[in-house]
Amino acid sequence: KQSAKNTDIGNEGDVGAGSLDLIPPESHVGAEMSDRTTKKVIVGILIMLLGIPLLQAEEVDYLNEFSMKMTFDHRMLILDDFDGNEFDEWE
Repeated sequence: KQSAKNTDIGNEGDVGAGSLDLIPPESHVGAEMSDRTTKKVIVGILIMLLGIPLLQAEEVDYLNEFSMKMTFDHRMLILDDFDGNEFDEWE
């Protein structure tokens, strides 16, 4: 008789109501484990929602510093290429 209940499938492919009788009720230990797992998942998600924005790097604009350093380095390279006599000629 149990095999007849296992093969009880409706027209839409769903398991019939007869097979639901075969599922044992949830034990107290299983219910407690399920509740604790659910609580841990919820706490983990809340911690991630609060923590991820704190860990993201702020966008800092270093463009001005970079361009000034690049200009300074370029000018220093130009000055290194000049001889001392060239400065005298400019005056």
